[in-house]
Amino acid sequence: MLASGPRVTVAYLSEAPIASTTMTLAVRFFWVSLSAQEQSHWLAYNVAPEGQMEEGRFRRDFLNQIASSPDPVRDLHRARAVAMQSTRALLGAPLWKELDRQTQGAFDRLVGPTTTDPSALGPPILTLTKAMVDGIEPAPLKAFLGDAQKDEKSLALLGRFLERLGDTNDSIEPFKALQMFRSAGGVAHLGGSKAPASRDRLGIQGLAPWPAFVQVVQRLTLGLEHISALVDAANSER
Repeated sequence: MLASGPRVTVAYLSEAPIASTTMTLAVRFFWVSLSAQEQSHWLAYNVAPEGQMEEGRFRRDFLNQIASSPDPVRDLHRARAVAMQSTRALLGAPLWKELDRQTQGAFDRLVGPTTTDPSALGPPILTLTKAMVDGIEPAPLKAFLGDAQKDEKSLALLGRFLERLGDTNDSIEPFKALQMFRSAGGVAHLGGSKAPASRDRLGIQGLAPWPAFVQVVQRLTLGLEHISALVDAANSER
């Protein structure tokens, strides 16, 4: 059973458990550390808990166990580095160029939204677009294709490059969707008429900022992994 008030959450040990197992245990660790006087005090300000502690964090902080936690940004950084290495071997230069100092710093320190305000998604999405779309290097793609048009954009070049390698997973789609979101719906023109379509294409329609950010990052990571697999296969056939 829980009592309600404005600030903290604790629980009676003899009453029904809180819905989340890890949250229940965390609260119980906190509760038993309090004196009877402190327990009486905090019960007067008790509120029902919301959310759930990530399992890896709980195991490290409360069980003193070695445990990892999901890190979508780390996975993206790793996938981008692998893709750069693979494409350098095939094309003679990495497919993603060195970023300018400001963008590189923002990408290195990339964090997702920390509030539920929809506008919180804008800055990290803008950083992702600069690093993953604007950061595409067209020169090695043009050299590989040999028939690039004068004003052909980097995304179009990348798409033809992947087709030439036999892509069947539409690996470029996350990058196209991200570009569309920036230019038509989510960053450059908030609330524009194409915003719903761009959010839907990016796979974030109806999602809160943090899960939307994770969705975008994971799709980009998967796209990079597919690209690396295609390039590695082409390298092995040379």
